Amino acid sequence: MARLYRPIITDYTEAMHLKIKTPYTFTPMGFVLYYSALALMLTLMLQRNSSGLLNFAGIGSHLSNFALSSLLLFAAGATNLLTKVSWKYIFLCALLLAGANIIMEAIVPVLNTPDMMDAAYGLAGISATLGLLALLQRYGVRPVR
Repeated sequence: MARLYRPIITDYTEAMHLKIKTPYTFTPMGFVLYYSALALMLTLMLQRNSSGLLNFAGIGSHLSNFALSSLLLFAAGATNLLTKVSWKYIFLCALLLAGANIIMEAIVPVLNTPDMMDAAYGLAGISATLGLLALLQRYGVRPVR
């Protein structure tokens, strides 16, 4: 039977040697900052439904929006930092994410209860992540030698 497609990677050993080159890499401090931020965001996502201290303070239901907005922007922004993409694209991504957040929380009632407090937490997550990305660029990224 003839193949209708040509596989890009023919076997596992070829896939192991596939190397993607970026002009920047993380410093040891950058790795710590990156993975600590990811762990914090994922922990906040998991705390949403727990009966811990955050739900006692009344913010547990909004943490998922904060963490999800942060996680999306952080993943895209950190990738952009490593590939030497201009900050204007990171800001554009943040602006699009903020607009989608506000539209989802204010207008679209599908699978969501309109709640502007959720939108505010999402915007806070976006602005905190922009600060975190600035720290990551300043202290956690260096050119590849």
